[in-house]
Amino acid sequence: MQSFHASFAKMYNRKNWYPAVGLHQTRFFPKFSNIQHCRSFPGACDFNVIHDISAANKSAKDKSFIYWLTLNTHHPYDEHDILSYAYDCKQPLFEGRQEACRNLNLQHQFFRVLADEIKAGGFKDTEIVIVGDHSPPIMLDKYKDSFKPDSVPFIHVRVH
Repeated sequence: MQSFHASFAKMYNRKNWYPAVGLHQTRFFPKFSNIQHCRSFPGACDFNVIHDISAANKSAKDKSFIYWLTLNTHHPYDEHDILSYAYDCKQPLFEGRQEACRNLNLQHQFFRVLADEIKAGGFKDTEIVIVGDHSPPIMLDKYKDSFKPDSVPFIHVRVH
């Protein structure tokens, strides 16, 4: 069982508790092929780490379990981490909802890179479960109704 996290091993003492829960092959920042820093948290960007995870998945001889805790798709949704905007945050739809718009763009960016890796064969015959540990926090927006506070978003994908 492998784990990946784009921040430092000492963040929340993951270097100790990951092995305690069975994640014996751990990779933390800066042990990745691309360590471009993101701004929301100290560490690499999610879209950089996905290539290492894809490579680990492809090299597995048998079924494997890979736990990946994402980093920069989390609050504070730093606009510097958005490489290309799928949604224009200046549109009237996003008035008073800038955090929600940045979150949407970061999620779109993440899923675009994941989809590209899937198309490239990096996750053949793989089940991918993406789940948060809480509802996306929207703290600074005028309107805070972009996400249900008691709901944790998730997605389950089977790649053949």
